[in-house]
Amino acid sequence: MSQVVEAYRTAAMELYKISRKQAEDAIVAPEDDPGEWAPSSLAVIRFEFGDDMAAHCGYYAPRGMDECFRLSAKAGTGYVEWINAAVGAVYE
Repeated sequence: MSQVVEAYRTAAMELYKISRKQAEDAIVAPEDDPGEWAPSSLAVIRFEFGDDMAAHCGYYAPRGMDECFRLSAKAGTGYVEWINAAVGAVYE
């Protein structure tokens, strides 16, 4: 697992109080993403699990983009770019 994936999982657990399991389900390395949404990214974030991270950072969240900036800042690397309403990716 990459350091970026772990940094985003840890940040999401701290900010949104999701469990380790929820973070592992939602934030994966590109090579572990069954949808192959962003193979050149540093991490893939799936907002489709109905957890608190999705409620805050998802495409339809009232302050979703602000929360994506907040998540990136907490992780300390990269930025989140939405691919579609259910999936985002971390790029440098």
